[in-house]
Amino acid sequence: MHTETVKAGNRTFYFDVKTAPNGTNYLGISSVARKGEEIERNQVVVFENEIDQFGEAFIATLLNISKDSEQKSAGFKYGNTSIYFNVKQSKKDTTYFILNTTRKKESEEESKEAIFVFENEIKPFAETLTRTLINFERTNSSRTQMMEAAKKKYANAFEPWKKKDEADLAMLYSEGKTTEELSKRFERQPGAIKARIEKLGLVAAKTAA
Repeated sequence: MHTETVKAGNRTFYFDVKTAPNGTNYLGISSVARKGEEIERNQVVVFENEIDQFGEAFIATLLNISKDSEQKSAGFKYGNTSIYFNVKQSKKDTTYFILNTTRKKESEEESKEAIFVFENEIKPFAETLTRTLINFERTNSSRTQMMEAAKKKYANAFEPWKKKDEADLAMLYSEGKTTEELSKRFERQPGAIKARIEKLGLVAAKTAA
């Protein structure tokens, strides 16, 4: 949907605004660096419901990044997720910060990711991330308008599928109902009907039968 790239020193940062399968947007920030023959990759993902607090923490970090600042971290916790910017001083007395994310889901191990941004990279990183956050908000605004327009025509557009509806869809599809007929029956966009049919494996099942 939106991608920005910035090269700083021997590293390249990628800022990607993408849409998840459930229709929500998320921001992926990647760092790629070459160390001799090896390539080091790190990525942090920020989801739509975290983006406002992420932006606030990012601004706070930029405001407090001077060596004399007493505040050395800014971030937030959202459910089982923690996202923090930590400002550090190197042994050579240069300033850098680390963007850390920690996520934990039920019955899963804790997942940690980190991206380092060094002093000579801070300015281009900050400028690009700022533009990306602005585009994220614009994308969300456009998506909201699109969803509102779709819901006027299809009442269940973008709503989660219920097990009963999936069972009914499978039965009606096996009976030979067309996409247009199913779209009217479930009050969903034709594209959403086709996507659910594929996800449930109904095409393969019908072919095999």
